[in-house]
Amino acid sequence: MKIKDSVALVTGSNRGIGRQFVAALLESRARRVYVAARRSATLKQVVALDPTRVVAVQLDITRPREVEAVARATQDLTLLINNAGVATFATIRDTSMEAITREMDTNYFGMLRVIRACLPALEKNGAGTVVNILSIAALAGMPGLGGYSASKAAAFSMTQALRGVSSRRKASACTGCFRALWTRTWPAMSRRRRPMRWKSCAPCSTALKPAPTTFFPT
Repeated sequence: MKIKDSVALVTGSNRGIGRQFVAALLESRARRVYVAARRSATLKQVVALDPTRVVAVQLDITRPREVEAVARATQDLTLLINNAGVATFATIRDTSMEAITREMDTNYFGMLRVIRACLPALEKNGAGTVVNILSIAALAGMPGLGGYSASKAAAFSMTQALRGVSSRRKASACTGCFRALWTRTWPAMSRRRRPMRWKSCAPCSTALKPAPTTFFPT
């Protein structure tokens, strides 16, 4: 799809990768960017990137009423970037069931909830695109990210299923896969100050062919 003149919604856009998506969309001349976070007050600096084009919305993707409200407010949407997510750094054995449930409710059910709410607008506006931000952990579960890996695997499978439906309804779906991520989201890692680099993810690229795949800077 064309980014120029698009209208995008980026979930989890108050920091890290989400904020970088917003900056990239603005640089590529998107017409409007809805930025979403659980607390709208955390979006002030993101809105400041371009107050004329950036619109802040409060959105906790685990709360159906908030998802529905945002969907009603973004009827001009042509691009949905599902970036919001959570992670618990522990094994399946050591992670609490509450933490695993939270990861699944956010990374899978929350993502699905937003997609289902926004699809009517994407289809109505023609050639709408859904980008689900996943992880290599979706294909290769990591012991120290047990619940997170399972939730991302579920989201990956859901995205594949969505492609078959959306391709027939004037919308498309693709995945953004990351090999590494050092941002403010993980302060201990971000102190390394590694530069952002473009990389493709070979396992994901192989698994997704011939379907379209989108990769983002890591």
